[in-house]
Amino acid sequence: MNENKGLPEITRCRLLGYAEILLQIADDYMEKEPEEDSQLSRTAMLRAYEDGRSRAILGSFMMDTAGHLEKLACMGFPDSDTRQRQRIKIEKKLKAEGILLHDYYRIQNRNGYEEIGMTVSSSDDYYDVTDVAELLSKMIHKNMVPTTDSRQYIHKDMVSICFCEEVRFDLLGGYAKATKDQEEVSGDNFLMREFDDGTYIAAIADGMGSGEAACESSEQVLELLERFLEAGLCVQDFRKACNGFLYMRRDLERSVTIDILECNRYTGEAVFYKNGGCSSFFVRGEKIKEINADKLALGVRMYACGSSETVFFDAGDCVVMLSDGVMDFYGQRKAMLREVLLAKRNSSPGEIATAILKNVIVGCQGKMPDDMTVLAIRITERDAF
Repeated sequence: MNENKGLPEITRCRLLGYAEILLQIADDYMEKEPEEDSQLSRTAMLRAYEDGRSRAILGSFMMDTAGHLEKLACMGFPDSDTRQRQRIKIEKKLKAEGILLHDYYRIQNRNGYEEIGMTVSSSDDYYDVTDVAELLSKMIHKNMVPTTDSRQYIHKDMVSICFCEEVRFDLLGGYAKATKDQEEVSGDNFLMREFDDGTYIAAIADGMGSGEAACESSEQVLELLERFLEAGLCVQDFRKACNGFLYMRRDLERSVTIDILECNRYTGEAVFYKNGGCSSFFVRGEKIKEINADKLALGVRMYACGSSETVFFDAGDCVVMLSDGVMDFYGQRKAMLREVLLAKRNSSPGEIATAILKNVIVGCQGKMPDDMTVLAIRITERDAF
């Protein structure tokens, strides 16, 4: 057995993911040179020069940091005695079932729960990965399930499979959208996604203005959010990095409002992060809690912390998130919105979102003064708990 296995594959991938994110941001900082303009005043020319120099310095620093991360990802570290004993124990159990273990790691994910990965092959027959999950669950006394992107079967060729602790809560999302009149695309974009570390993310990004330019900006922000979370980074890191990125490119006037719901599916703890995002509504039974809006979008100031508020979900709860096009209508009609939320609280998320948007369309007589997006998320509890 090799005594220097290096970093576990998952850690290596995360470090390389961080490096890739930094390189992309560095490219965006450094790609645009300030244009010379004889009409600018001396003060404006100096400011443009300093902005360009700041971008170059920060971009260079990020590229250097990315290089260090890539080197670290390739470094080797000896396995601990505990890890070796654990691997041997699991290897023997799998071998007795006709499965050969070639590589193995066990870590805690971002939320502090178990994650186990392995490279395996079968000596004879096909095996379902759920059988391996059951075996692992008995060995470590925790309910382990295959991750969503894991292989489903083990055969003679080596395959990599990954398992994580089963979550307690499931979140089901639905949406409704409308595009501003005279525009072909919406400046609003949204994200609803589960991650294998037990994190659920729902987000609405609204680019400045409308049309293709606004759509491109909001889409870029959500792509960056996904990449940060895939790399194991937190939402707060994303907010700081994205705000800095948009601020340094303020010559393009690309500010974006972002409204994010992050939920830990193990515990039900949920945090609403808002940078220019509208109010959200948390419904439990006949009670409705308003999560207050934040006024300052990403990219407007060098340091923009935004707001955050934490709640704890339970089975049956529902959350509604709105873009500003929808909230502009309901701002003076919150009684109407509460009436819809209570009337539809037991409906599917898609039906809730559609009902909320339908009121706006009827109230505006079919005219769309702005892009509009409604997200509705329902929380359910798994039977195992």
